[in-house]
Amino acid sequence: MEDSLLTPVFSLEESGDEAVEYLKAVRVQAQQLNQVPLEHPEAFAESKYLLESSIPRYSLDISESTVETICQEFSYIRNYIEHWKTPQEASERYFGTKQEWYQYMTANKPFLEYLVKFDQVTVNQLLSWCSEFQDFLNLSEWIYALLGCLELPLLPETACTLNFILVQAVKALPFSQAALIIVLVTNFFGQRVV
Repeated sequence: MEDSLLTPVFSLEESGDEAVEYLKAVRVQAQQLNQVPLEHPEAFAESKYLLESSIPRYSLDISESTVETICQEFSYIRNYIEHWKTPQEASERYFGTKQEWYQYMTANKPFLEYLVKFDQVTVNQLLSWCSEFQDFLNLSEWIYALLGCLELPLLPETACTLNFILVQAVKALPFSQAALIIVLVTNFFGQRVV
């Protein structure tokens, strides 16, 4: 039985818009989720418990002073990047496909002269793509640099991306790099470690 609330008023197949593509992806993901009937609250409680028990837990074996030092140095880097931005440069948006950016980021270092030109839409999009690329290890410098350009407060989508980056960092990076990303995502950007 199709839920009329999930049926769009317009046809999703007719548009190539990014927002429409996102809605299509959400619809596909929603259709893949197990349906839990609302009339059985105990079934919901059980599925919630199973979900929580499958979430990986992260622990850092580094001192509080090291965490503080990492956050202070990162603040300095963010201020340095902000210092070099001018209103004209800060408003530039860069377009390209996901694959074009992947090729660019794996072939080039994240130089300051380019970073200061990225607007927040570009920074958010690149972070999102970085979290999806399989070659996470080779993009760790870019992720660090893009985090340095990320403005606070975080958008909800960006917070979600940072949590995904956290999981990817733990899986793909050596401890020192993973610890750096974990400290920044949790302590600097205030995302909760589960």
